[in-house]
Amino acid sequence: MTFYPDLGLKLKPFFPSGKIITFDDYIIDHIHVMDVGRYTATANTKWTGETHALSIYFDDDIMLKMFSVDIEEFHRQLKATWLTGIVLDKPIHISVSGYLGEFVKTSHDTFIPLVVTDVILL
Repeated sequence: MTFYPDLGLKLKPFFPSGKIITFDDYIIDHIHVMDVGRYTATANTKWTGETHALSIYFDDDIMLKMFSVDIEEFHRQLKATWLTGIVLDKPIHISVSGYLGEFVKTSHDTFIPLVVTDVILL
């Protein structure tokens, strides 16, 4: 999958810290495990007619809203297998709300994630 320019970087100057933003058309086909209880996903989404990449960070509470899982068993499996990523059998379509997080720079990318505060399955 090709990712477009980061949406968080574009929006940060216009949204003060803590301001909630909602994206109604976000499709997740994979999840990366940052740590037990901390997850991230990146997908392309539209904003004012343009396509951008948007990374989201979320916790167990949001994971439970998206998937019907026994979170304690899920944590045990993560620890036992050192799983770092999950490819979903079927992508999920969600409406996601949150605030823009801190600037992140990796060896191959620069972005500002959306820290998710609520999610609705579509």
